[in-house]
Amino acid sequence: MNNLKTIPDFSPDDRITCRQCHLLRGSHFCSVNNAATMIDLPRRCEWFKPKRNDPDPRTGKERWPELLILTEKKPQIADYKLQKNHSAKDGK
Repeated sequence: MNNLKTIPDFSPDDRITCRQCHLLRGSHFCSVNNAATMIDLPRRCEWFKPKRNDPDPRTGKERWPELLILTEKKPQIADYKLQKNHSAKDGK
């Protein structure tokens, strides 16, 4: 008798990398966090914005709504930073 417990299979893996995100500036800089990031680390990010050629057009908030429950105050801060960054780019 086999006493080993099986590990559940969570496939398909729905995590993304920062390389897949439209908000990645340069090669390693996240527009939302204003910080360098580990671009090849699979993750679920509530601020993920797919690139135009992504077959799944849903944002991180749409893909993983449960992440917003864990960070109730962070969305307001990150939304402000994102608006501020885009305004600066637009010259406002």
